[in-house]
This record gives sequence, C-alpha cells and structure tokens, in this order.
Amino acid sequence: AFQGWFLWKGRLPVFYFEFVNSSGDSEYISVVDIVSLWRANGAGAATLAVTVLVLAAGAVVVAFFNLQGEARFLSHIMDMLKTMEHGSFVEVGTMVMKRGGHYNEYTLIADALSEVSVKLDGYIRKEYLLKLKQQETAMRALRHQINPHFLYNTLESIRARALVLKDRETAEAIEGLGRLYRTLIRCPEVISLRKEVEVLEMYLKLMSLRFADTFVYRVDIEEEAKDVDTIAFWLQPLAENFFNHGMDQESEFNLLMLEAVKKEDGILVTMSDNGRGILEDRLLEIRKNMVEGGDDPGADIGLRNVYMRLSYFYGEAFSMNIENQAAGGLKIDIFLPALPGKE
Repeated sequence: AFQGWFLWKGRLPVFYFEFVNSSGDSEYISVVDIVSLWRANGAGAATLAVTVLVLAAGAVVVAFFNLQGEARFLSHIMDMLKTMEHGSFVEVGTMVMKRGGHYNEYTLIADALSEVSVKLDGYIRKEYLLKLKQQETAMRALRHQINPHFLYNTLESIRARALVLKDRETAEAIEGLGRLYRTLIRCPEVISLRKEVEVLEMYLKLMSLRFADTFVYRVDIEEEAKDVDTIAFWLQPLAENFFNHGMDQESEFNLLMLEAVKKEDGILVTMSDNGRGILEDRLLEIRKNMVEGGDDPGADIGLRNVYMRLSYFYGEAFSMNIENQAAGGLKIDIFLPALPGKE
C-alpha cells in the first residue's frame, strides 16, 4: 500500500491511497482532495483541537496553583528562619502552616523546623539556667575563699598592736572589726556601689589604726555612681593588695585613693597609691594570672578572685587593668558596664 499528497492543477492539495492485491494483478486507488476531507472530518478534528487546548489550559492552571502553593510554603519557611535568626525560638514553634490538607516536602520541613525550635528553646533555657547556677556557685566560693584570709590578717594586726600598746584604740579596732565582719556575713551578694564603698572604709579605718602615723586614704565617688548595682566585697581585696605588696614601710606618707566616675556606658572605678609599684616583668605575670589563672604559688589570689567575680557578674564588657604610674605607685582601673535594664 502506498499513500501521499500531491497538488491538483498546482493548487489543490489531494491525498491519495493506493492498494495492490496480494496476487498483484489488480490495484485500487482512492483520491480525495483536502476540501472534501475537511468536510467529512472537520467536526471531529475541531473537537479534538478544542479538547487538546482545554487540557493544555488545565495543565497550565494546575501548574500555576502548584507553583503558587510552593512559593507560599517557601515564604513561610523563610519567615521561620528569619524568626530563628533573631532568637525567637518559641515564636517559631507557634508558626503553624495552614496547609489545607495538602502535604508535601515543604510542609514536612516547616513541621521539622517548628519542632526543632521548641526543643532548641528548651535546651537554651536549661543551659542558661545551669550556667547561671554555676557562676553563682563559683562567685560564692571565691567570696568565701577571701573572707577568712582577710579576717586572719586583720586579727593578727590587732593582736600585734594589743601586745605593744594595750590601749583604748585596740578596743575600738576590735569593735570596728566585729562591725565589719557582721556586715560581710549579712551582706547580700548584690549591693549598691555606695554600700560596697562603706564596707571598704570600715576596713581602711582599721588599717589607719595600725599605720596611724604613715597612712592616709581618700575616697571620692560621684553621686551618679553611688547607686549602681555591683557584687559585694571586691574593693577590700584590692586595698589589701596595697598593704601587702605596695606600701612603703619606710615612707612617712602612704596614700591610697579610690575614685568612681560615671561614664556614658558604665562606671569607671580607679584605685591608686603612691607606693613602690611593681617591676614590669612581674606586672606582666600578675596580669596574665589575673585573667587566665595558673599554678604559680606566688600568684596573688585576691586579684584573681576579684577579676573572676566581676567577670561573672558583668560579662564581656567588664575590664580590669593594672599599671604603674609615671609619678610612682600603682593604679588599678576597673570598668563596670551598665547592666541590662539599668540606667
């Protein structure tokens, strides 16, 4: 069988079909022009064309709504990720996607993000509370480590004076020590800077009795700095460091000064003296041990404890620096950053 197209009189397309029987002794040829073919089958062809167009349009509409749904899912997931970026994990857990019964890979991802956010928030809260407890325990241990050390040194000073003088001043010194120690025992962990300075002055008055002829002190605290919150009992170990290492026993005038000024983002506390200072090599070792700690048996435990307690309380913005002064003596600068929620 053969078939094909040809042009009738050079213009009209004609379709022909030739059929030859199996014996080859006869053949049949059917010829139909395009106009007749269309008249006979035009309705079916038109129906087929319309059907194809309708199916194509339906496929486009379905694809459009699927893409729109996927875009909505992706937008929801991006919103969840942005919320997580800002640390609002609980809020992410409440961002339920309205899927309308439709479930796909995007909804599975959204559900997984929601579940992870809730678990992550619980983990962070648990770890945060645990960290606070650890810091509180460490601060309390450091404070208790200093208190007996201070008490024994002061009692020894009073005992030595009592043996030599046996006068009324000794009774006053003992009374001052008792008042100071009762304050320390009853004092809460967090107090105002005003109260902390009062505790320091109790100690300095005791030391004034011991070095009545060679020691004076001065305290100058700005009013704006007095009511800020701080931890208790960290100024005294710094002052004690002066008496143990910086005071010149042969000098007739030993001065210790404490100043506190209000800065835009916190309080700057400076303790300075006119003592002997520290050799630069030793000063580098002291700074390193203060920040990093170490096994040096000669390291000053008071400075290390003060630095650790203040670091726990104030965080990374806190700083503490020790340096020699050009005119002689030592200076310790302590920056206390403003606490969140505090002016």
